[in-house]
Amino acid sequence: MPKRTLTALSLIAFSFGASAAVTVTTGAGYVPMVEKLVEVCKNETAAPIEKSFGGNIGQMLAQVKSGSGVNVVVTDRTTLLKLKTPVKFSTLQTLGTLPLMLVWRKGVTITNPEDLAKDGVKRIALEMHPGFCVYNPATCLRLRDAVGEVIGANIDPSHLFWQGMDILEVIRELGEKKAIYYFHAKDTQFNEYNVRKNGVLDTGSFADVGKRSWYFCTVGY
Repeated sequence: MPKRTLTALSLIAFSFGASAAVTVTTGAGYVPMVEKLVEVCKNETAAPIEKSFGGNIGQMLAQVKSGSGVNVVVTDRTTLLKLKTPVKFSTLQTLGTLPLMLVWRKGVTITNPEDLAKDGVKRIALEMHPGFCVYNPATCLRLRDAVGEVIGANIDPSHLFWQGMDILEVIRELGEKKAIYYFHAKDTQFNEYNVRKNGVLDTGSFADVGKRSWYFCTVGY
C-alpha cells in the first residue's frame, strides 16, 4: 500500500487561555484519534475540554462559522486548504508529520489479502466514494473478484445520490452478490440551479453551501 503523508496535522485554535473552556471538533475520519487526544489533555492539564462531532470537516467548519462555540479544530493541512473555509483562525499549530498506512497486531505477517484472516479480519467494508478506486458497485465488485469475499461495500447513499445512482438498484446489485457489509444513513440535497450551471462534480467549500451543487443532509431532510 502506498504511503500518503499527512503533512502538518494541525491544531487550529481561536484565542483561549490555559484555564478557559475549550470545545474541539474534527471531521469524521479523525474522531477516534481526537477523542484520545482530548483524553490525554484532560488527564495532563485538568482543562475543561468539550467535544463537538457529527459530520465531515466541511460540515463542522460550517457550524463553526455559524457560531457553534467550537474554538479548536483538528484537521490536515491539505483538506483545510482545499476547503478554502471563510473561518478565520488566530493560531495554527503543527502536531506532527506521519505516514498513513495499514497497521495490524504485532506478531502477524500480512503479505497478501488472504493473510488478513490470520488476524481475525473477516470482512472489509469499503465506502464507495467518488475520486477513490472504489466508487460504485462495478468497481467494488471488481476488487472483490480480485481479492475475495473479504471485500464488500459500505453503502453510503449520500455519495451515490449525487453520482446519479438509484440506491435500490445499488442495493439489489450488491445484495445479489452478498457484498453489503455496512450502511450509512446519510442523504444528499441538490441545488438544481447550481447543478445546471456547474454540474455535480462540485469541489466547492461546504462552508458556503449556497454556492454548491449538492451537500450532505440528514435523511429525509
